[in-house]
Amino acid sequence: MNCAQVPAPARAATITWRLATVAGVVTETPRARTLILDVPGWPGHRAGQHVDVRLTAEDGYQAQRSYSIASAPQDGQLALTVERLDDGEVSPYLTDVLSVGDRLELRGPIGGYFFGTSRSADRYCSWRVARGSCP
Repeated sequence: MNCAQVPAPARAATITWRLATVAGVVTETPRARTLILDVPGWPGHRAGQHVDVRLTAEDGYQAQRSYSIASAPQDGQLALTVERLDDGEVSPYLTDVLSVGDRLELRGPIGGYFFGTSRSADRYCSWRVARGSCP
């Protein structure tokens, strides 16, 4: 099988935590919501990347999880689609509690498993390896 050869992107600057504000919430199913986020200073992303979301409790306890970016790179806002896991530490808060105007910490974009920057290639191969990936 021939796969298109796509050069690896240059190494990004250090990934830092950013404060995002929930600008919108879309209920996709009874167990899944898409969070539309405003992220000041967002550097942009490429298809296939993800972010880490970190929640901090009042007592200082922290939990973080990775979520695939659900929005297209050309969209003006960042979107994450989250499915609630009943025994999860983070997803129940993101799907059942978080609302417009709330803020959360995230870092990213993270990941280099994507392709499609070469318009001259006539063939591509693709695969997906992840739980909960968004197209």
